[in-house]
Amino acid sequence: MPFFKFLPNLAFVPRRAQPGWGLIEMAAVLAILGFATWATLSALGTSDQGKARIQAQSQIDELLERLTTFAWAEDRLPTPDRNGNGLEDPPTNSSDNALEGGLPWITLGLSKADARDPWGRPLVYAVTRSATVIGALADRQSWPEGKLTITSTKTAGTEQKIAALTLLLSRGQNGALTASTNGAEGENSNGDAFYTLEAGRRNGDRASFDDLLGYRTAGTLAVAAGRTPPLPTMGNSPLELPTTLAALSAQTDVTWIGRDLEGAVQDSGQTSLTIEGARLIAEGGTLAVDSTSMNRGLGVYSDAAPLTDSPALVDGGELGLDATESESPRALSILFHRPYERVSLTLSGLEGRRQVDAAWLRSNDPTKKRCLAPPNHVGSCPIHWREGARLEFWDENKVMGTLELRGCPSKSLDSSSRFTNLSQNGQVFTLLRLVPLPVVDQSNRVIPGEGSFFRLGSLTASTCEDSCPEPPSPLTDCP
Repeated sequence: MPFFKFLPNLAFVPRRAQPGWGLIEMAAVLAILGFATWATLSALGTSDQGKARIQAQSQIDELLERLTTFAWAEDRLPTPDRNGNGLEDPPTNSSDNALEGGLPWITLGLSKADARDPWGRPLVYAVTRSATVIGALADRQSWPEGKLTITSTKTAGTEQKIAALTLLLSRGQNGALTASTNGAEGENSNGDAFYTLEAGRRNGDRASFDDLLGYRTAGTLAVAAGRTPPLPTMGNSPLELPTTLAALSAQTDVTWIGRDLEGAVQDSGQTSLTIEGARLIAEGGTLAVDSTSMNRGLGVYSDAAPLTDSPALVDGGELGLDATESESPRALSILFHRPYERVSLTLSGLEGRRQVDAAWLRSNDPTKKRCLAPPNHVGSCPIHWREGARLEFWDENKVMGTLELRGCPSKSLDSSSRFTNLSQNGQVFTLLRLVPLPVVDQSNRVIPGEGSFFRLGSLTASTCEDSCPEPPSPLTDCP
């Protein structure tokens, strides 16, 4: 409800009907206006920070490509800039296995601004010392072992260790927090050779952790350095995104972690993964897939409570909405190495109709107006349950347009919805963002307290042969 509906109706109430209108009423009006202004600015700030994080991750990816090009040409990696002049500096301690400092932007042929994150802070560059020696990377079959230890600590007792050859780190909006304030960020700012990808299990860490990190292991750098870095031209052939456990395992060196008794949810423990032609970025959790036997697709793992009155129908590895004050989304972004013009995708588990039980009806629809048929002998009935997603098309740092994707009313929990040739009138995009939406009924009214939950079953990005007509919105896969 707009905030002005709470204001007194000054125009139509006679003056004598307002005895005492003065400081108290004016204070109330000012408080309401102040709250509305604060809420608006807060929402804009959140949106801006989300864009800044996407920009920072994209920047880190591009700079890792620049480091890969340098390694290919020079048979080594550069040493860090320790005094801020943009040039490499020699190590100060002969016993250090790892070196940390700023990115030597002049050595890499960059500007000073290129080596700073969207919040204006210098990016942290760390590298294995032995990889900076002249000729260290000349033998493609025998590269030095990575001495930077990156820990993925999504949940207690299931840590994953990554031996990285080099990494880049942005300290995010809040800068470098100390270990006493945030244990995870403290690990990234204490100057040793140990780093962490995410906040771990402590809620205090999660709330304030906003570091962004990208890295190359010896294996991934060797693969990248063995080919010409991608050029910023249109992709001539379609890009098929890997969305299964087998396909992602073939392109990454992730150790997958089973998150339930059957191992149906396989968690990468990482918020981003670099694959052939793109980078996957998770929001609200870590990237996850179904087990080999299920193959429903790609999602985001979180142990937060889902936004639904039927939690038994939701597992922790889907894209969806969590039951937080802001209804935080578990969203997925795909940052492409080349621009594309259209996309076709499949969403697994996007429902259009659901059989709700008697308990749900008592809590949410006691008059049973939503029932499409009389309740059965146990009090349950089918209702329209249109789950959906917002597909955002980005070019660089701006949203070009969005499409609303909704499940057909005939779709059940275990079905898939196919959406083909989606575009923004032929405009090129470099990033797609898939965001879960609240559930709506047949009249497109939100069903309170219920979020959509699904997985990305498949995705193909391509160019248009002639023109790319803009599809209608909302879209369904109904025949």
